[in-house]
Amino acid sequence: MDATQHSSKPVVFIGAADAICGRAIESFVAASTLPIVLADADESAIRRNTTKLSPNRATIKQTNIYEPSELRSLISGARLVVQGAQPYGRASGPVLGACLDAKVPYLDYSDDVKSTQDSLDLFERAEQQGVPCYINCGSSPGLTNLMAVDAAKELESVDTIDVAWYVTDRGGQNGKEVLEHLMHITAGPCMTWADGKPAVHENWVETSYAPMIPGEGDVLLHETIHPEPVTLPRAFPTAKRVRCLGALNPLPFNGFSRGLAVAVREGALPMEVAIEFLWNLATRPTTAVDGAASDSSSWLEVVKAQLRGGDIKLRELYQLACHAAGALDPWRHAIWGMIRQVQDGECSLVDAARFMVNSARGRHPDYRAGILVRVLGTRNGVPTVVYRRQATTIQDPEESMAVNIGSSCAAFLLMVTETELDPEGLKRAGVFCPEDWAELDTYYKAMERLGRRQKDNIESFRS
Repeated sequence: MDATQHSSKPVVFIGAADAICGRAIESFVAASTLPIVLADADESAIRRNTTKLSPNRATIKQTNIYEPSELRSLISGARLVVQGAQPYGRASGPVLGACLDAKVPYLDYSDDVKSTQDSLDLFERAEQQGVPCYINCGSSPGLTNLMAVDAAKELESVDTIDVAWYVTDRGGQNGKEVLEHLMHITAGPCMTWADGKPAVHENWVETSYAPMIPGEGDVLLHETIHPEPVTLPRAFPTAKRVRCLGALNPLPFNGFSRGLAVAVREGALPMEVAIEFLWNLATRPTTAVDGAASDSSSWLEVVKAQLRGGDIKLRELYQLACHAAGALDPWRHAIWGMIRQVQDGECSLVDAARFMVNSARGRHPDYRAGILVRVLGTRNGVPTVVYRRQATTIQDPEESMAVNIGSSCAAFLLMVTETELDPEGLKRAGVFCPEDWAELDTYYKAMERLGRRQKDNIESFRS
């Protein structure tokens, strides 16, 4: 096959109606002329999600990826398949399996541990089929993996790796699937790496601090389930500790989400009810409050009055919560989560009450987000901590987690389509995480082509 024929094969995006996938598509087409196919179950949703694409830039196909014949037809003859359908734990397996059967290269940006483990288990099959599969190619995991490897180059030995993320609630911009993911990562079992071996902790219990935003002090972080503690020990097998830590902005949202997630985990609240509650609160805040109590405006005024007086007490907060919630379970569970957060000294009563009012009114904080990698080891025989940090503080309403993950995925896509998938023959076969094949400097160059100079935005420092 000559290079012209090879370049005419399309990149197929599965899950094109998803917010994150849409941002990956728009970023990728800005720097690549390869033909693309956009697939999802809802054709009109694909078009709404990719409004920035020029007419006729993409072929749109309505496809049910859980129907094997439709999936096989979709990916047949593709240059590369990008799996962006959520939830990743459900969608990644069928798509990856179909790609192996069809001998089509595969890429995803999953941050789901189960799908990561299942994918890695298929290494030998992929190798035998001669198919390269690139997984976890997003921001975290993805960029964080490269940052960890880059930071470790400054050390003689690596003892501990902390991968941390910090995100701001942006009113449901990232879709319901992200809210379901939030319920999974704030309660329940947490796969991690402790004492030099795999371990299981409880999500959102162990805490630490890290300087996520320059000039704003340390942020309280919670241990959470994520792929990095599963994949990075493959590159650093002698590390004693590899963990992922996360935090939500504003601060009370951590307890709010944890309260809902614990209720879901214990069977006190159905997952779909928790997701719908969060979705309505983010996108239709007054509806969520009105559903909890007919006199919602009166209790909001009471809370605001007490905020002005500075006399909010824990007992009063719970009474107000019960009054507001009525018979609606989500409010009660969420606010109990905040009460526990206050009792643990993680936030103040005033912060919790103010968060209730702002959430009910649909007011969201300015955007604060960041990823950070902290590697502890030795340098010249001296204990040393090396950091890599990327932070964003901006009032642009268009900036979001979906934009950050999508642009990172687009950078990895450029690297794969232009250097890995050589017309003269594939460079590798098997299942690979970013640290197995990519370099941070190459990633920087790809991001520059997307108009995002991340090299200037990622800080390196030691302590």
